[in-house]
Amino acid sequence: MLQTTENKWVQELFQWADDNNIPDLFYIEEEFFDINGDCFYEKIPLGLTRNEEKLVKLDELNLCWHNCSEMPEQIKYLTHLKKLNFAKSACGTQPPFYKNADGPNRLKEIPEWITELYNLEELNLSENEVRYVPEYIGKLTKLKKLYLHNNGIVFIEPDLAKLKSLEVLWLDGSYLLVLSQAQTLLERSGILEKDDRSKHCHLQLDLRIMDLLSKDNLDELLDTSSELYFSPHRYTLIACRYAIHILIGLKKTVDHTRLNESWLNLTDIRKLVCQLPKLNELWLKGLKGSMYGPINLHHNGIELITSKKNVIIDFDHILIEPWANEPLGNNFGNILTALDLWGDYS
Repeated sequence: MLQTTENKWVQELFQWADDNNIPDLFYIEEEFFDINGDCFYEKIPLGLTRNEEKLVKLDELNLCWHNCSEMPEQIKYLTHLKKLNFAKSACGTQPPFYKNADGPNRLKEIPEWITELYNLEELNLSENEVRYVPEYIGKLTKLKKLYLHNNGIVFIEPDLAKLKSLEVLWLDGSYLLVLSQAQTLLERSGILEKDDRSKHCHLQLDLRIMDLLSKDNLDELLDTSSELYFSPHRYTLIACRYAIHILIGLKKTVDHTRLNESWLNLTDIRKLVCQLPKLNELWLKGLKGSMYGPINLHHNGIELITSKKNVIIDFDHILIEPWANEPLGNNFGNILTALDLWGDYS
């Protein structure tokens, strides 16, 4: 094909695919089950077509199993796309080039140019290393399904609530809950006094936790001579400190009061999901994982899907932990984690 100014980006995209061992477009059959348990098969596209005419009309692009630290910007010209998959790996049938996913490279951030894909309805960036969901994600107004699981996401801009067409949101495998969990772990380790909860208001306690975790002397508490070192929970404290440093970079400040306000704003999952009128499936398992299936959202509460029965909890009652008689705070993520850890809904 003769390269011209008009199709230069096409040639660049083809070259990127060749350099990264992305195969020509082919299809594999994937097995699925419907709600009645009946099996059906669907053809799943993989790879990138090398035909320019087909490329510019693509409505689905599946580049999973990649070994790249960024998506090529030339994808922004594929404005017919409705589905874009750039997951690090994929479930189900392994394509012939699955060894590509063995490499260490993962997507580190969501590029701003992705907003030019204005017809996008489904976006899968799972299994990467995206820690922060930026405000411009809210410009993908036609988005119905967003898969960001297993990224270790720390913060989400409230602009995600602008996705009024969003029906499915997967956020499990995130670090959205680390500040509240760190409080408990610091108390268990004796770093915080257990009666600090009654001595200090919630804001003051958060500030004290931030102050503790942002100091280098936390390394002494996590060294090999520390009891906490041998606990799997130490990773929560490490993740929390890592999150603080990310926030300092985002907000360009070390002022703990401002950082705390930003932290609460960027992790208020309950407020966010309550502004998504069409959302009916949410996965948010936190650091512990979930013993339940997806969590269906209703206008007045949530429904836990279990193997034996479904349990509906009204939003009016969701801030109270009935089995411990202790308030959970106003973070929706805390509630879901609490249900995972202590609720018996089997």
